[in-house]
Amino acid sequence: MDSVNAKILQLRTENGKLKSAILEQHIYSRKNNLEIKAVPESVGKINELRSAFVNFCSMLEVDVNPNDVDNIHRIPTKNKTMPRPIVVKLRPHMI
Repeated sequence: MDSVNAKILQLRTENGKLKSAILEQHIYSRKNNLEIKAVPESVGKINELRSAFVNFCSMLEVDVNPNDVDNIHRIPTKNKTMPRPIVVKLRPHMI
């Protein structure tokens, strides 16, 4: 019985370490992402989103060109009264 309890404890410890490693990877994968809210849905296609983001950065006096954007898209939301948020993944050299 003691060996079973020891094995359970070992597996729980290993499981905790694995969960921590997954969380770290998840956080690391999002480190170059920005989330932008309240952009009208009329700006919808990827090229339009990219241009809108570059223009937004220009208004903030941040030098960004379209090639600095690795990926850009809208994400689903439960709130149907607000425009869906936009996630921008910048190329690593931008951060």
